[in-house]
Amino acid sequence: MKNKSLIIALITVFAIAISGSLFAQDDTKQDNSKQEVKTYKMTPEQQATKMADKMKKKLDLNTEQYGKIKTLFADNIAYRRDLRTKDLISRSEMKQKREEFKTGIKNTLTADQMKKYEKMMKKMHKKHHHKKHF
Repeated sequence: MKNKSLIIALITVFAIAISGSLFAQDDTKQDNSKQEVKTYKMTPEQQATKMADKMKKKLDLNTEQYGKIKTLFADNIAYRRDLRTKDLISRSEMKQKREEFKTGIKNTLTADQMKKYEKMMKKMHKKHHHKKHF
């Protein structure tokens, strides 16, 4: 009987302790309807240059290809960042933009470069999407 009372008391204390954190409100947020705007270290153009430079090195892009790839990346990055400020966007619009980007890459690269690019993307996808999250 004594143990049962002790267990009930401990559960009650524990429930009270965690209930305060469950119902606490964050006073730092003023507008809960929109996601906080993320700040970036690089502009879309700087990030596009970095990515295009990496592709130039790995895929041996010529000057024309480099320019097209850099423009594709800059447009894509700017678009994705702009999405963060929008309240609602359709999946079809996102899919269309993604397909336009992929088509632009395919139309710019040679067949050999495309094979290397696909290998790079698979490696990157595996690196970033197969980490265990706890």
